[in-house]
Amino acid sequence: MPLRVSHGGRAVALAAALVAPFTVSTQQPGKSVPAQKPLEAEQRPAVRVTTRLVQLHVVVHTYREEPVRGLKKEDFVVFDEGQPQEIAQFSEESSEARRPAAATAETAPAATNLFSNRVEQRTGAPPTVTVILMDELNTQFNDKVYAKDQVVKFLQQVQPNDRIALYVLRNDIRVLHEFTSDATRLLKALERHRSGHSSKLEASEPEPADTGDQQIDNWLNTANERMSDFFTRNRVNITVAAMQGIARHLARIPGRKNLVWVSSSFPINIGLERERGPGNMSPNTESFQSEVSKASRALNEANIAIYPVDARGLVSWSGPLIRMNPSGRPIAGPGAMAANSLYYTQSTMILLAENTGGRAFRNTNDIKGSIRKAVDDSRVTYVLGFYPRHEKWDGRYRALKVRVNRKGETRVRHRRGYYATTEAPFGPEQRKAALAEAAVSPLEAGSIGLTARVEPVIAAGVRTALIELRLESKDVSLQNTDGTWRGSVDLYILQRIADGRVAGFWHHTLNLNVADAARPQLARDGIVASKHLPVAPEATELRIVVRDNSTALLGSVIVPLGNVFPAAGKTE
Repeated sequence: MPLRVSHGGRAVALAAALVAPFTVSTQQPGKSVPAQKPLEAEQRPAVRVTTRLVQLHVVVHTYREEPVRGLKKEDFVVFDEGQPQEIAQFSEESSEARRPAAATAETAPAATNLFSNRVEQRTGAPPTVTVILMDELNTQFNDKVYAKDQVVKFLQQVQPNDRIALYVLRNDIRVLHEFTSDATRLLKALERHRSGHSSKLEASEPEPADTGDQQIDNWLNTANERMSDFFTRNRVNITVAAMQGIARHLARIPGRKNLVWVSSSFPINIGLERERGPGNMSPNTESFQSEVSKASRALNEANIAIYPVDARGLVSWSGPLIRMNPSGRPIAGPGAMAANSLYYTQSTMILLAENTGGRAFRNTNDIKGSIRKAVDDSRVTYVLGFYPRHEKWDGRYRALKVRVNRKGETRVRHRRGYYATTEAPFGPEQRKAALAEAAVSPLEAGSIGLTARVEPVIAAGVRTALIELRLESKDVSLQNTDGTWRGSVDLYILQRIADGRVAGFWHHTLNLNVADAARPQLARDGIVASKHLPVAPEATELRIVVRDNSTALLGSVIVPLGNVFPAAGKTE
């Protein structure tokens, strides 16, 4: 059946034919949509004109760590690959000023069967918010206990203008509490959380063999290194996916976002700290530079600055730098191996901080104070926007530099650069993978504003959900071709069981064609799609994902079916 798109009684667009009936309109959810005769779809390529705004959130401090206030646009010079740029947008934001809003996340009334990822509507917050990410995947148990105690001490001193969220990383992200300035709520959420051992971290840090037989030691070390590398890669992939998920989740929140990452073991290389035979370091070194770049890119696109805090505090190591093996030859001792591990872990932290405009805190027992400094770092933020003068939108990384023309020395922090991309270079399989990844993420993606109304329909004991979706049209890329605005959006609905297994999924692509005259109303009312979806008897949750196929931006909402049906997982 062809998909219909209507606009206030006038047909304005057509999308591809679908297996099941699906209606898209620009009306508000809950309103009836009259059937319209669809227009013929055209597949002509769009003429694309690139006008991309690059935005930087810049903090300027004196060497005494005091914020510099009152700077003007003319005090800044922005360089893109060494070339000065014209600053098209400029503003100064202060954490003392709160954004106006009708309600906060704690007080906003929840409409029945209405679910949304539009966190910007739950504001009333200052223009800077902070996520504290307690990394239990990459941190030893004793360090977790100490770090948690330090986080508690910080939360006991939360200030009225602080807006703090608490997340935990294990095998995935867990949200202990979303943004609030209420220290009591945050402390209760942290008190309910119980830390545990990280089996993946323990498996990726085996002790060197020392049987007294060099051949046996070599064999055991080789086997342990292979197992260690497997678990290290796994930890890196989970951590990078978590960073990307946080970036998607916070993308719609305006202003600068701080991510305070309390962790102690995230490598940039593996293999350098090991021995393979008497006195030889491993020549088989593996670098995670590309993974670090993925995390940096996602955080930069969401205007998130990362502030790594080493959970080990002031680090020292015991043991000799050199030891003798049973044959009397010198090899690297425990002290040297610990020093190498510390160097590469902290190098990753510094790199992520510099890439995103944050700051790394290491070799200090004052974790509480480090978190306070990270939150206070952006008390005053300058937002600079420019339209790049180059025409090289080839996906390459371009370096940025900001200079402040001010008397006296200053410290300037901002993200180091951006990727000059205009489209998502994804094929069909990569698109499906991106949708599936967003669907299983514990964090909702927020780059595309999405609201879902889910109403129960029960007939003959079979559960069906009437799903009405509203997409923010300003978040969907439409390109003008001969007076018609065209775009493509993937829709993906995943049904999950309580244990995380998949009970079913649905996927279709909407090819949108909107007449030029209809764009103002489309911008006002958004794009609304509706579908009747049979729900599996054992399903307890729906994950609804939308993806713009031009920009690769994502939006998602999580729908607990217990809020929709009287008893999720059971038929009536």
